Amino acid sequence: MRGPRPSACPFPVQIHITGKSKVCNLPGNRMVITAPGQNATVTNLSDTSKQVTLNTTGVFKFLNQPDGGFVAIGTGRNLVGDPSFGLTLVIGRFTFAFDGAGNLIQGLTLQGGQTISVCSLIE
Repeated sequence: MRGPRPSACPFPVQIHITGKSKVCNLPGNRMVITAPGQNATVTNLSDTSKQVTLNTTGVFKFLNQPDGGFVAIGTGRNLVGDPSFGLTLVIGRFTFAFDGAGNLIQGLTLQGGQTISVCSLIE
């Protein structure tokens, strides 16, 4: 995956993902995405000399909801964008949820672990 992304930082960023990932559709309206050996290089497009490469080998589990939305549960090391946290490396267990119209109904909620602001690493 490569290219400019809508930015959760106060400046535009590019995210380049390398490594493997796999999507597993499961019974019961569930999906798991694994990413063994995956890294994400995030570049500040306002100053391309500022970039960081992060190990992002975490797992996402998606529980589809009747309204078309979903609840996501992440574990391990995941790169996420959140209105409150910005572009963040989350290490540990967390959740967030969207309704069927695409509205965020539960922001990033940590259950232990830590967050690292990726924006502050490349500003």
